[in-house]
Amino acid sequence: TYYNYSENMGANTGLNAQGRPLRPEEARQHELGIKTEWLDGRLNALFSVFELNKYNISSVDPANPAFNISVGEVRSRGYELNIQGALTDQWNIILNSSLARPMVIKGAEAASAFTGPTIVAGQLLPYVSNRSFSMLSSYRLHGKMEGWSLGGGYYWSSAPNPQDGATIRTH
Repeated sequence: TYYNYSENMGANTGLNAQGRPLRPEEARQHELGIKTEWLDGRLNALFSVFELNKYNISSVDPANPAFNISVGEVRSRGYELNIQGALTDQWNIILNSSLARPMVIKGAEAASAFTGPTIVAGQLLPYVSNRSFSMLSSYRLHGKMEGWSLGGGYYWSSAPNPQDGATIRTH
């Protein structure tokens, strides 16, 4: 079992309508998880739940699309499941599944994502997929093909959140 807390800050791209750089983007994350292993340590699994808050996210200014504005705060809560390792001496696999719901906590007046819907508090952040699944697998060949591997993978993600910013009701 583990707990992780992290903070970061990074430069925002773009300028506001007055020609000034946007305030830096900031983030804070809490993560709680469980790690385990099977098959004598050849297969590892991790399950975690998290909350990630991002501040000052750059977005297109709908009044002047050549410029940007900052969205106040977006909170993403969700989980991640990751399984990886060797099922046999030759066969390796990585499975990953995640869910995150990016909810706008503090919007920006007339803010929009890519000139789309207004970004206001209480709505999902538009244009963001919130579920994904991936599977990668490889197999090491034998005999005359020793040293070679064969592999492939699959990636799926849900459709982006509704572009009309469907309101989430709280009880």
